[in-house]
Amino acid sequence: MRIDDVTHSEISHCERIVPVDEVLHRTSLSKPTIWRMRKLKQFPEPVSISQGRKGWAESEIDRWIADRLSGMAA
Repeated sequence: MRIDDVTHSEISHCERIVPVDEVLHRTSLSKPTIWRMRKLKQFPEPVSISQGRKGWAESEIDRWIADRLSGMAA
């Protein structure tokens, strides 16, 4: 499920929007790699925070990381 598919009332009051620098650190990916993966639908899309500022729902980044880790175990 993507964050776009969730209504505002379903989003936990603890949901954070994380900036690109934190996403880069947590995933160990570069900006060009993230942008390339987004284009291929292999990475979550960011949400608009304000004009010219975007971030990612922390739960989507957590899920993306967990999916990678579970794939490593297989």
